[in-house]
Amino acid sequence: MPTDPMTTWLNDETVPDPAAKTPSRWLYDAWLAWCLARGGVSPGGSGWFSRSLAERGFARYVNSYSKGFVGLRLRADGERLPAHRDQVATLIEMRESVAS
Repeated sequence: MPTDPMTTWLNDETVPDPAAKTPSRWLYDAWLAWCLARGGVSPGGSGWFSRSLAERGFARYVNSYSKGFVGLRLRADGERLPAHRDQVATLIEMRESVAS
């Protein structure tokens, strides 16, 4: 039985961590890069993405400077596949250059 793309991404790019609080934007940027690397995986919007994580049992948090999810974190550089790490960095650089 094939695994859905979100489950594959969670396994490839995140680590369950009860102490972690990860901003939604970081998670969504990593999801976008992962989808782009696989060509043909539609990333959907950020609202869909957040609902999908919540439906999988990840609790949301909101504070004065960010919102995101509790219980998972992105893999650290040494834990992530190199190709995906490079694509996430490129996506973040593109976002920052557009914002400037």
